[in-house]
Amino acid sequence: MSKRISRERLARITSELTPRDREMVEFLARVKLATGSQLRRAVWTDQSAAGKRSARRALARLVCWRVLARLERRQGGLGKGSDSWTYALDTAGQRLLGEAGARRPHLPRPAMWAHVLLGTEVAVTLAEALRGTDRTVAIWQGEPECWRSYTGSHGQRLTLKPDAFVDVLSPEFHDVSYLEADTGSQSRTVIRAKLAAYQRYAATGLDQRMQDGIFPLTVFVTVTPERQAVLVDLVNGHLEVPAGGQLIVPTRC
Repeated sequence: MSKRISRERLARITSELTPRDREMVEFLARVKLATGSQLRRAVWTDQSAAGKRSARRALARLVCWRVLARLERRQGGLGKGSDSWTYALDTAGQRLLGEAGARRPHLPRPAMWAHVLLGTEVAVTLAEALRGTDRTVAIWQGEPECWRSYTGSHGQRLTLKPDAFVDVLSPEFHDVSYLEADTGSQSRTVIRAKLAAYQRYAATGLDQRMQDGIFPLTVFVTVTPERQAVLVDLVNGHLEVPAGGQLIVPTRC
């Protein structure tokens, strides 16, 4: 296939996309990277053998159309099929979303790759948990859309850099959170600095003015009991929560 996707070809692809195809594109736009298994779980409600075959065919078709790119790294433990490959939006997928300057995606370094996939796993697990309920993910902002700029106490410009901002909507309320995906690669010093950054930002009251006086729950998600224990220990030293704030909750995915 030609490296360049013409306008005519893009129009044909657009006309042939199914609602499920579009859902995959929108999901990848939010999370940036996902394994085939994560895409299937996020979009397909049918997890039977037939459903898995349908997902594999759809992924292969979208890769052929350059809507998705299959990147050359597999996630261990997911087998040899499409489930284990890492996917990102390819040039046609980026152009479908109206992104200017579409470029072929590339794999980040292994540590960042694992970090992004952990955030994606949170998004997938949340989608699975809410399926069939009256609650929906109204907003999932990834980086850098979820970053928050503010003025420090000495007039300096600062930026809080969570991994995601999530708003879960129910008929009664909005449940808002900042997400930190922690793979265990960062030192205690770095985590302490992050906790202090959240406290400084919460003290400005910016989010509280937008969220009915509530600062979003800050959730550190990690992968092992040992790392969870480290985060709990660090959080216990930062329990002075400003007015309108909420406790920082370490959990495991």
